[in-house]
Amino acid sequence: MAVPIIRAYTTAVPGALNQRTVVTDVITGLATQQLNRSNTIIDFTNNPDNAAGITHFQQLFINNLDTGVAMFSSNSSPTTAGRTLVGPIPISVGAAAGGKQVSYFATQTAGALTAYPTLVKYANLF
Repeated sequence: MAVPIIRAYTTAVPGALNQRTVVTDVITGLATQQLNRSNTIIDFTNNPDNAAGITHFQQLFINNLDTGVAMFSSNSSPTTAGRTLVGPIPISVGAAAGGKQVSYFATQTAGALTAYPTLVKYANLF
């Protein structure tokens, strides 16, 4: 049975704007999570929203390869009625694949340098 799970992630304060920063899981402190079965990213939100004038985007990597999926702080606000959902984003794990490694990188594009805390909702446990 699938049990949805929400994970909290954050970045360190970047050294400069437009500098890619490793995103870590708040609970484990790890930058990479191993999926041993297929999963789906259902939703992504800021946790909490950035202060005015601060913008970030976060990229999804699978097996250390950029998937092309990016989530932007400007459309990931939990307080905005016009928020766009990023999911569902399926992550398929084949029987012989040995699992998939999921990681994120964030980039701050404007404003005073700050960490970027987010929440990601997955369809089931890892």
